[in-house]
Amino acid sequence: MHRSLLGAAALLCATAQATESCSVHSTEQRQSLIELYTSEGCSSCPPADRWLARLQEDPRWIPLAFHVDYWDRLGWKDRFGSPAYTQRQHRGAQLRKSRRVYTPQVVADGLEHSRWYSQDLPRRDQSASPVMTLAVKALSSNRVYVQVLAEPADLPAGTIRVALVEDDLSSRVLSGENGGRTLAHAHVVRSLTSDPLSERVQLPLNVPSDLNLEKSAVVAWIEDGGNGAPLQALRLPLRECASWLAAKPQTHK
Repeated sequence: MHRSLLGAAALLCATAQATESCSVHSTEQRQSLIELYTSEGCSSCPPADRWLARLQEDPRWIPLAFHVDYWDRLGWKDRFGSPAYTQRQHRGAQLRKSRRVYTPQVVADGLEHSRWYSQDLPRRDQSASPVMTLAVKALSSNRVYVQVLAEPADLPAGTIRVALVEDDLSSRVLSGENGGRTLAHAHVVRSLTSDPLSERVQLPLNVPSDLNLEKSAVVAWIEDGGNGAPLQALRLPLRECASWLAAKPQTHK
């Protein structure tokens, strides 16, 4: 387990239960999700990365940074990039009946917003959303095991997605469009998994060997099966689970 998380074991955690799990709960009011598609190989992406980092202070939004891999061909391989995130970006465009795939691209509540830098992003209707509970159940040497509970019982067809997200990251870029620059990143999706929507879903998340758990969070959201829009979302910082995690047998370094 990362030493800094062990050192944070004394943090007070209102949601942590030392004998069971660490959890967070939603209300019927929907929490909004904002996605940034970005890359270290894209010279116009750093301003968007900085903008997304500031959203941590806005309780209306849960931000996610998906690093795509199609800029890697220009001479710099983004260590956070993944073809899975590129595929997600393309799939989202298809659901929106759009051909627009680029970086930086901002998708807020399932809707594309090209003027994110100058506008207050609108949110979809916040009423009558599913109620969710997100819980961290266990941590092994390379997995975080989470459980998502969703109500009501007559949920629409959809998908539950869970991401492991890390903050306070930086990279010294040596080549490509950002060659010679040090780039800062926040809300970076380091691992992503999903399952068909049901009342109870249990999923493992891969833990990268270089992940700082104290600066990471688990984010879960329900996606509409028709248009891919988020119906509800939750974020659980792992530092809030420090006392519970430190009390469990750990092998992660």
